Amino acid sequence: MASQKKHKVISLLNHFEKADTSLPDFARERGLQEQDLHQLLHGENAEAEGVILIDNKLYTKASRYTSGWKVNKQPHAFPFSVYLDKHFSGNVAAFAKEMGESRRFVETLLRDEGFWVNGEVFLPVSLTSSWEAIPIKDYIEANFKNNSTAMARAYGIRQQQLFRWIEKDCMVCDGEIYMRRTTMSDGDPTVRTVAVKLKDYIRNAYGAGDEGIRLFGTDNDMITQQVKRYIGYDSMWINGDIYKNQSEFAKNGISPDFDKAFVPRKKRTTKAKSNKRKVTSATNA
Repeated sequence: MASQKKHKVISLLNHFEKADTSLPDFARERGLQEQDLHQLLHGENAEAEGVILIDNKLYTKASRYTSGWKVNKQPHAFPFSVYLDKHFSGNVAAFAKEMGESRRFVETLLRDEGFWVNGEVFLPVSLTSSWEAIPIKDYIEANFKNNSTAMARAYGIRQQQLFRWIEKDCMVCDGEIYMRRTTMSDGDPTVRTVAVKLKDYIRNAYGAGDEGIRLFGTDNDMITQQVKRYIGYDSMWINGDIYKNQSEFAKNGISPDFDKAFVPRKKRTTKAKSNKRKVTSATNA
């Protein structure tokens, strides 16, 4: 069934036009160095049409099997592993021989979760690590059938804690719960977007070390120590705001136990208690 999922594909240049954004704004949003992104699009031997977004993640073309490649209106995009299974029965050596590639390159496509799009292979761009930021309500709906109690059971957390996270429109990134701690932008916390580590965003947008932290703080009316505290809390930069890690599941060795999620609790029986009362009253009589 996973092979039938439709993946949204758009060239980065087309995304700039449709989303009414620019290269500097896109770089800033994702915590990328503007010059790195510019080099990717316009550097020597660069192929701007080959820089694309697949499901809102940045990929670049890693092959030249066709000439004049462009993203058409209805691109056929498949995870490379799916394409390899369908057309080569999963045989790495067969694909490598057919396409004139090294076996190591094909293994890299599999390891890094590459894509096959309109006759070319694409690899994720690794300028800076990024994660999908999912509104917690969407996460519960997708993973726990819209049952918050099931999620609380799976993670071993109190329901009132989970309700607080839901009320605060928290985001789920890389398996952790993040809460918005600043209001520097009007970003919508109910829409899926992209998250980057706060420390990466500051380093790429303002520079490395204490000077970069100071400049970020000055720009956003925050003292340096506060910015450092947020970095220490493993905070994310999402939609132009700081989101602080609330769960620390990984730090505490907690992973969801889906077997526990939907196990109904045993109902208490009152029959035994009722009989006990009868016996007691009979004895007293």
